[in-house]
Amino acid sequence: MSRLNMTSQGTQPMEALRPQMSGTEAEVDVESIDRVLARAAPILRYRSAAPTFYQRRGKRLLDITLGALLLVAFLPIIAALALAVYVTSGWPVLYGSERVGKNGRLFRVWKFRTMVRDADEVLEGWKAAHPELAAEYGKDFKLREDPRVTALGRVLRKSSLDELPQLWNVIRGEMSLVGPRPVVVEELSRYGDHAEMFLSVPPGITGRWQLNGRNDLSYPDRIWVELAYCRSVTCLGDLMILARTLLVPFRYGGI
Repeated sequence: MSRLNMTSQGTQPMEALRPQMSGTEAEVDVESIDRVLARAAPILRYRSAAPTFYQRRGKRLLDITLGALLLVAFLPIIAALALAVYVTSGWPVLYGSERVGKNGRLFRVWKFRTMVRDADEVLEGWKAAHPELAAEYGKDFKLREDPRVTALGRVLRKSSLDELPQLWNVIRGEMSLVGPRPVVVEELSRYGDHAEMFLSVPPGITGRWQLNGRNDLSYPDRIWVELAYCRSVTCLGDLMILARTLLVPFRYGGI
């Protein structure tokens, strides 16, 4: 793992992130977190100033134990999906992109490749040719109907099976099974002064945002949901989110 803009003087990650974190005001008032979205569950329970045992040690223990078990259990599926990606669209079968983790540490998050191989270059070309695509991507850092996605990629995304390789990120300690969505550096300014709270917990494979609307939520509501989780991390809450997530592939709705 690397740190953002580290210098020979040993600049701390959070300090190096200041320009990106406070470029704009946050798009949501964190004081409004005491309201509850209709689909948000469980009901918020604010954490105390002093971290609980689960926040300090238990969450990581759960990640290592359950993450390792899930990785072993899903190995046959992971192997089959890797072969399917290779047969339908060639090598590489995995795609890694840089994200910001807990306390500002950079890491590479892994997924099965769901786009054409030269997706980044294609996106830049399309953004230049189609300003509406550039505007949509600049708003939410994603495209609802992304023309770069392959036929198999659509299936993997709908079922969220493309994210199975992230179990390796969990084992390495870069991610958690449950947490806020990992973001790119450019997104941190959306959180304004609340970016430090957002980066106080590791990003997760699944979380409240993924289960409470995902693409149907505006970015400000996404921020609200993510910050609500960061302020209310509990073992019961994580287990409830994991239980709901396991049903996602069977609903074929994705997270």
